[in-house]
Amino acid sequence: MTLTVLLVRHGETVDNIRQIYAGTRDSECAALLPSKANPLCTRLTVHGMAQAKALADSLKHEPVSHIFCSDLKRASRTAAAIAEHHSQIVAIPDQLFREQDFGELEGQCWRETWTADAASRARAIASFGESNVALAERASLAWDWVLRQVSPMHEHQFVVIISHGRLLRSLLTSICRYYDTPRPPNVYWGNASYVRLSVISGRAPVLVFDRVNESGHLTSLQRQKGGVGSSTFDESQKTIDLFFSPSPEKK
Repeated sequence: MTLTVLLVRHGETVDNIRQIYAGTRDSECAALLPSKANPLCTRLTVHGMAQAKALADSLKHEPVSHIFCSDLKRASRTAAAIAEHHSQIVAIPDQLFREQDFGELEGQCWRETWTADAASRARAIASFGESNVALAERASLAWDWVLRQVSPMHEHQFVVIISHGRLLRSLLTSICRYYDTPRPPNVYWGNASYVRLSVISGRAPVLVFDRVNESGHLTSLQRQKGGVGSSTFDESQKTIDLFFSPSPEKK
């Protein structure tokens, strides 16, 4: 059996443009946010929605068998765009694929959290939230969970995972360790870009990287002028509930 996996980052959000720690923020948690925080910032921008649709169009002829995503709206909306081209597939959201919890840093501009010391200014660490060790453990659990959802009875499975930058980095590291394969250097997830890998089964499964930092499907996109492209996409334009089902019970 060959298992093809796409590790996809969600489309652009207002928080991305403002260089803000989004983390686990979502519109459903608006009551928990500081009064100055805009709960819509974690949703896709107009340009972000265009990115999601361009990504979806590039995958519409792929034999997608599973779509898994973070339950945060910026990821689930991106997943819904892909699911529109695969009517037989229901995107399954799960908290395992959420972004790292940045604690009190969430909602803050990451540049403003730097210290005055240039040598350490990129090392801002929240006093509470999810540690890198805990994130790595969750990523490992997420990959184990994915493997349990894939049927060994099918010769080829095509799995699309839509998540967030930090989680995807940890997940890629976990996958490489699982198959004792070196991690590719300089992997970076821009909005709506992905890493494509394949696992070829056998006595000793082989992990192969087909594409890294893939964003070719976005090259023809242009941001709408006048600030329109950076504005929040109107979620009422499309109802996405039909594209999702409850997450399978974990064992």
